[in-house]
Amino acid sequence: MKTLSSDGLPHEVKINRKHWNAPLLITGCPRSGTSALARLLSTHDRICIFNEYSLYYPPVLEDSVWHRIYQMRDDNPPPLKISRNMESLRSRLAVELPSPASNETTANWLFGQLQNPVAVYGDKMPYLYLKAMKKIVKRFPRARFLLTIRDGRAVIASQIRKYHIAVESGIVPDRWMQPTVEEAEYLWLRSAKKWLRLRTDLPAPCLEVRYEQATRSPEDLARRICDFVGMEYREEEFQEFLECYQPINTDTWRDEIPNMEAQLSDEFRDALGQLGYR
Repeated sequence: MKTLSSDGLPHEVKINRKHWNAPLLITGCPRSGTSALARLLSTHDRICIFNEYSLYYPPVLEDSVWHRIYQMRDDNPPPLKISRNMESLRSRLAVELPSPASNETTANWLFGQLQNPVAVYGDKMPYLYLKAMKKIVKRFPRARFLLTIRDGRAVIASQIRKYHIAVESGIVPDRWMQPTVEEAEYLWLRSAKKWLRLRTDLPAPCLEVRYEQATRSPEDLARRICDFVGMEYREEEFQEFLECYQPINTDTWRDEIPNMEAQLSDEFRDALGQLGYR
């Protein structure tokens, strides 16, 4: 594939299609640790996971991948091995790959920015990659998924906490933020129900990542992921991962909303039980 370099001259982009067509996709319920997992995995020299770039399910938000990247907020930069910040990536995208560009061409260009060999490519999309898992596997038969699971009560508390922080700061709360237990149930419940249906007949290899276990033992998580993707685990290559993966608000929901249990629906309690949360 040829694109234009920053000086306007054509250059050949070398892409390891074998790897990026066998993606490692992170999904699960929002507020269950997907962002931290994607960011910290990408600190490994041979792993490159993007954060909600829609690279493997283009219909998301009815945007092409090119426009999704170009309109991406500055607070969602690509992995450092791709670019130092979103502004730089947007500038290069506009110069080297003017719109309109197909989704595949855009993905090829994006992965072509890598200067060093990468063994594991992927993207993170909470819920949407879970919802679209079967469609993704039809297009990328070698796709693999890390499915994050967290106690639904902690997810509810996170939504309510963020809602009040936004209101107190004079900011309009995002749609996923909710002020009550009843309204906040849906976010976790839809993911839980989808995963409970899928895991009885998985369309692709999936590794379930429990937030509570991962934050207690990040080394065990790193080893499991390496086994899952066929990489050798070396502690020195996961130093930042191990140092930064810390438990955040794991059980604070019990103090924040002490009467939450009485407010939960029977359906929510049933899903909690099926996933092993008591």
